[in-house]
Amino acid sequence: MKGRLVELFCHAMPCEGLAGVQIYEHPATMTDPAWLEYDACPHCGASLHAERLPWEDAADALLDTLEDAEALDFPKASVDRRALMEVVTAELERQSREHWRAEHAARQAAIDHEFPPAELLPF
Repeated sequence: MKGRLVELFCHAMPCEGLAGVQIYEHPATMTDPAWLEYDACPHCGASLHAERLPWEDAADALLDTLEDAEALDFPKASVDRRALMEVVTAELERQSREHWRAEHAARQAAIDHEFPPAELLPF
């Protein structure tokens, strides 16, 4: 029995796997089900999905909003949508890291208040 090639898609925004990745699927045997050669994106290591990420829809919605707010001074058709979504993704990742750092600092302050470090103990 021969296996087959299946096309899977990465959902990580700046990855080349957004366009699709060909993965070899090994055939099922009497004892084992069919299995993929690998189930992570070869470019970035993220999970692969059967459906393509419709990021173009999000880019178009963002451009429509910017155009309605008169923030674009050139035609939206000339905007590189992939580059735009990469910038948006990078900014959201930055904000997520900042949010995590703030939560971590608050939790650490609560712990330090409840259990002060040894150098602050009175004895």
